[in-house]
Amino acid sequence: MATVRSLPSGAALGALALAVGLVAGCRRDSPAAAPKEVPTQQSVAAVAPKASIVVPAAVAAARAERDPRLRSRRLGQALEEWFRSEPEAVLAYVRALPRGSEQTEAWLLVLGWLGRSDPDRALAVAAEVETRGLSPFYAALFAQLAAQDSAGAVARLSRVPAGPERAQAIRATMDAWARRDPSAALAWARALSNDSESGVAVETGLVALAAADPDRAVAQAREWLGGPAFERVVGQAFQVLLTADASRAAALVASLPAGETRTLATVQAARALAIQDPARAVAWISALPAGDDTKAALPALIEAWGRRDPAAAAAQLATLPDHPGRAAAGDRLAQVWGATEPAAAIAWAGRLPDATARDSALVAIASAWAQREPRAAATWAAGLEADAEVRNRALAGAVDYWLLQDRAGVQEFVAGLPAATQTVAAAAIAPGLAQRDPPAALTWAQSLSSTAGREAAVVAAYARWRDNAPAAAAAWLAQSGLPAELKERLRAAPAR
Repeated sequence: MATVRSLPSGAALGALALAVGLVAGCRRDSPAAAPKEVPTQQSVAAVAPKASIVVPAAVAAARAERDPRLRSRRLGQALEEWFRSEPEAVLAYVRALPRGSEQTEAWLLVLGWLGRSDPDRALAVAAEVETRGLSPFYAALFAQLAAQDSAGAVARLSRVPAGPERAQAIRATMDAWARRDPSAALAWARALSNDSESGVAVETGLVALAAADPDRAVAQAREWLGGPAFERVVGQAFQVLLTADASRAAALVASLPAGETRTLATVQAARALAIQDPARAVAWISALPAGDDTKAALPALIEAWGRRDPAAAAAQLATLPDHPGRAAAGDRLAQVWGATEPAAAIAWAGRLPDATARDSALVAIASAWAQREPRAAATWAAGLEADAEVRNRALAGAVDYWLLQDRAGVQEFVAGLPAATQTVAAAAIAPGLAQRDPPAALTWAQSLSSTAGREAAVVAAYARWRDNAPAAAAAWLAQSGLPAELKERLRAAPAR
């Protein structure tokens, strides 16, 4: 029986994992050997199951495994080992498996191994397999073929079933070919008689071309493509330009139709321009038509600028009082400034003429500051001389972040607060405490000094416990010493 010298590593049966593994293994610098002697023209029928085939114990044991993930991994490993010594027996065995996902995944593995040494035989076997779902195999095989010989890959495309399988093979072929010789690859793609296949080939070729020549890719996409295919090519060219020349990338944004893709591109361009030249970024955004794009772009610009020079970003923002993105931009600036220079950020927020913007900035500063210095931020928020609602929001945000870093510290802090602020802070951290240890959270809640604080913490902690484990929460409530009125309120509260 023929012997296989080596096989690609990793025999997991997942089709996606297989496709990734096979494509990665197709590089010229790591060729994988396969059967020394596998007849090219032999059909699947010639290797149908025979009584003389002895299934290895490892294969049988793997199929008996009840855990789906473990079964998949072990079966892949066992088949790989068997294929090394008896590839024809494995082909016969997989063909005899019951039709379904397990057989399809096994075919993906076996065809991949076979395709490394004898792609024509692999195509012949695949053509006789009565199952769908082999697209990952065709994608990996044609990526391998096109990397070595584009003409050879093209010549074999007719042997792939029409539909998703051939589309995947065309994409793999064009991706490799267009990176080496885009003119020849695109000429072939445009000459295809099947419009659907031609569209797939042209788009793939232009996406590949965009990596090396984004301007040419966009120009040809405008001429040859439309709709989502055009957007994808322009999107790829945009990403390439974004790292090399933000101004050229920004100029591409107008090529995209209105929608989520253009809005995202606008935000990315604004951020990149702000890093290179903030004044130019502001001018570019100011020239954009009113709408979702400019509304989303200003916060990104101010945030990027604020990380480098928050005072300058604040001065620029003050000149745009009526911009639709002004409120969100102010919050972003408060976050980045408050994280690094909270005192300066607080002073800036206090000078804001608009009360709503000022209050929102103070809340954002508290949360950002608390991520680095939670005790200082929470102490400041608790004593904030502002509207009670603003103070409460700032304090809640600060203790929430503190809880993530120091549970004992924040519990001690909240327990020492006066009644006016303890209620808000206790309700803010109680759910997080109950997420880890509900009984301990409720014991702490009942130890608080203020009646309102105790009740708020108990309600919040119990609600979280009931959401996660209703039976356990109900059992605790039944035997607890809580007042009857509070018990009834907790039972009647609607689920969150």
